[in-house]
Amino acid sequence: MRAHRCVFVLRALLVVPIALGLGACTDDGADDEKIVPDLTYCTPGPFAKVTESALFDAWNDRLIYSAKTSETEPYDRISIYSYASDPTGIQMPGRYELLGSTMEDCGTCVLSFKNCQDGSCEQMFYGGSGALIVADVGDIGEKFEGRLDNVLFREIEWNASDGKYEYVGIGEDHAWCGHQFSFDLTIEEKVASASCVERGSGSLLGDNIANFSLQNCAGEWVELHDYCGNDKAIMLMLISGWCSACHQLVPEIETNRNLHDAEGLEVLYIMGEDDNEARPTLSFCQEYAQNHGVDPSRMFVDYGENYPWETFFAEIYPYIGDSFGVPWFAVLDGRNLQYVYNDSVGPGTLDGAVNSLLNRP
Repeated sequence: MRAHRCVFVLRALLVVPIALGLGACTDDGADDEKIVPDLTYCTPGPFAKVTESALFDAWNDRLIYSAKTSETEPYDRISIYSYASDPTGIQMPGRYELLGSTMEDCGTCVLSFKNCQDGSCEQMFYGGSGALIVADVGDIGEKFEGRLDNVLFREIEWNASDGKYEYVGIGEDHAWCGHQFSFDLTIEEKVASASCVERGSGSLLGDNIANFSLQNCAGEWVELHDYCGNDKAIMLMLISGWCSACHQLVPEIETNRNLHDAEGLEVLYIMGEDDNEARPTLSFCQEYAQNHGVDPSRMFVDYGENYPWETFFAEIYPYIGDSFGVPWFAVLDGRNLQYVYNDSVGPGTLDGAVNSLLNRP
């Protein structure tokens, strides 16, 4: 049973995973000529490729290419993300121009990263000019072959106040040329790890979600991976104190959780705002949990520096724009914390996703 939703408008755009190629890159253009006066050709910069992979991600209908300069940290990386369903995604061999000044509209997104370690990279660069030359592309088990042609990588940073990625700096420390970088390898299927991955494999559907911590209403800091291997299905319900639909649905979800607890269902509630659209206090959270028949240890507060549910959105991508409705649900596989369902996109239903996991041998 589902109640209606309360619509919530985000005060800042969500932090967007680079893998999706979303979030606008903007600049005023004033510094372009200082970087490359005439971009008819750029001198290739150094990139000593040591490892590479080409994976097809069926969950998100995308081809992912990645090359690293080392098998161990730190390393630099070049990544190509292409969405088959997008008109500018790689459909067949040919020349794919990288003409966008933004990342929000690229069906084929070319990026690079420098000095990556401990789950983050010191610098991130966007290839917004030049072209990707694809000599061969096929299905899983077939080849992905091509090269970069005059691709200029310019450094970008996330601007939380504007909710956009923006070009930063000028000069060779903030830009480099990937001209003639090439690849030729077999496409493999992207599959989730059978066990939990501390740093995760990404934040999108099909990925193993990384470990992160939230404070519950009892005041305890709890790690997501504490739940790994304990249950078959983990339902995550985003709520707010002002949401009338949440008031109605939380007791029903909790009753359902108790009925299926022995089968391996766990439900975690994540509160983003109180009844005044402000940061929830622990006392407010405790009272809300008690009034709705929920153990306070399974209800969490998540209000970051910029907006509600900030930690959750950074770690588990919700596939939403600047507004969405609460209550909102996601489902994780309890064995390996693979992200298998959300309310925004993707196949199936909430009940279907949960039942599929519970009925698994």
